[in-house]
Amino acid sequence: MLTQDENIVELAFSVQYRIKNAEDYLFNVEFPDIPGDRTCRFGSRSTICGVLDSAIRDVVGKNKMDYILKEGRVEISGKTEELMQGILDSYQSGIELTTVNLQDSQPPDPVQAAFDDATKAREDMERFKNEAEAYANEVLPVARGEAARMIQDALAYKEKL
Repeated sequence: MLTQDENIVELAFSVQYRIKNAEDYLFNVEFPDIPGDRTCRFGSRSTICGVLDSAIRDVVGKNKMDYILKEGRVEISGKTEELMQGILDSYQSGIELTTVNLQDSQPPDPVQAAFDDATKAREDMERFKNEAEAYANEVLPVARGEAARMIQDALAYKEKL
């Protein structure tokens, strides 16, 4: 899936649902699920799979990769479920989603090492920034005190003259 910041991310979702209206499900859903086959694959004609694919693309395309991979997992699941249910309701599908969970999110294998390097670099940057701030908090008061002492010494020397 392509993210808002033009990165590619691989996602795995689980979707649980129930049929709330058998008549709508039977007569309004062109490609109902095949009994025993609950896996969505590329090119799957299942209505649930198509709706899931559409909703994921929409939600992922509006979010940045770091958010999807880290802190946004619960929100991504929630928005995907909300969008899916809206689409299914507009189809009058008779399907009610019970849960939509983002099980896994990661960059594609060929770029995983580069992603890990970028993450480590970001963590190093934060660490260096914190170390620099700690050093500044340690050194600046001493330097200011030294400067104030030198000014006082200079003023005292001026008064002597």
